[in-house]
Amino acid sequence: MEKSGKAGGTAGMKARPGYIKSNFDVSGMGFFYLLISLQKYKSITNLQMCEDKNIDKVIYKELSYEVMGAVFEVYNELGYGFKERFYEDAIAKEFDRKNINHKRQVPYKLKYKDEVIGLYRFDFLVEDKIIIELKRGDFYSKQNYTQALQYLKATGLKLAILVNITQQGVKYKRILNIK
Repeated sequence: MEKSGKAGGTAGMKARPGYIKSNFDVSGMGFFYLLISLQKYKSITNLQMCEDKNIDKVIYKELSYEVMGAVFEVYNELGYGFKERFYEDAIAKEFDRKNINHKRQVPYKLKYKDEVIGLYRFDFLVEDKIIIELKRGDFYSKQNYTQALQYLKATGLKLAILVNITQQGVKYKRILNIK
């Protein structure tokens, strides 16, 4: 390996597999700072596991896992390219197969002073806890998020999962009702 003209620098060094090449001069930073910096970048693959320290506080963690497992099972079998309704039919069958209690195309009446002023319709309501809104396409729109938030606000439920069937696979967002 070639050495850099600066103490601790890496200019001229060849990157080795599994190591991160750095282009900054670490002289004068001190060993402790360098150690902290290296620990921070030590394992890029583990960053995702460390991002959310509140993982135990995830709302309906096990149920969400079961729901998304059913969705991924459907995608793995069907792939991409069908109508949203067909994915909905298949997901309902998978929920039945996995004994996940659910309702389809659930109507919800929005009321003002005991008078109905609007009607929402959720794709799925799972165990009377989680709203599942299914979309098909390559991106989420602001309308998709707004729709899920309105469902949560109207019902008082805590969690909606916005599921998007794309060419690249299943993408999903957990949307929380924070009020």
